[in-house]
Amino acid sequence: ILTATLKSLGKAVAEGICPHFPYGRKDLFHIVKVKQIKTFPEALAACGQGEGCEVCKPILASILAGLWNDNILTNGRDQIQDTNDRFLAN
Repeated sequence: ILTATLKSLGKAVAEGICPHFPYGRKDLFHIVKVKQIKTFPEALAACGQGEGCEVCKPILASILAGLWNDNILTNGRDQIQDTNDRFLAN
């Protein structure tokens, strides 16, 4: 409703999850799957810009973990997780 109202008022509406990725979560999931992207830097190079933020890093970490089922602490993935629990004790 909000998006439709803003568009009807002539306002610009951002469709992406953050300024670094102009795509929604569902679109990012499909892009990562089709292009077989395995890391956050690959995702930035393929469909994003900048260095990432506190919004897009955990979203991409979740997508990567869900698609490829790799250990989330390998290949620098621990840096993009939305947790400070490096031992996964919880």
